[in-house]
Order: sequence, then structure tokens, then C-alpha cells
Amino acid sequence: MYRNPKAHTPRMTEDTQLSAMIEVLVVASIIHNKLDITYKTGY
Repeated sequence: MYRNPKAHTPRMTEDTQLSAMIEVLVVASIIHNKLDITYKTGY
């Protein structure tokens, strides 16, 4: 990974941003589902 930083930096950055976006979407959907369950059950 550290042998050729310049060659790997763009790919690493794109992968990091993509995984971060996916993580945010997953967390947001989980929170949304929990809120739906909470409001439907009246807690």
C-alpha cells in the first residue's frame, strides 16, 4: 500500500468516499426504521 502512494491515492480516496456514503445510508436507514417502529408502537 505504501510503495507507490501517488498511484493508489485516487483509488483509495474514491473507495473511502464510496464506503463512507454507503455507511451513512445504512445508518440513516437503520435510524429511520427504529423511528418508524418507535412511533408505531407508541414509545
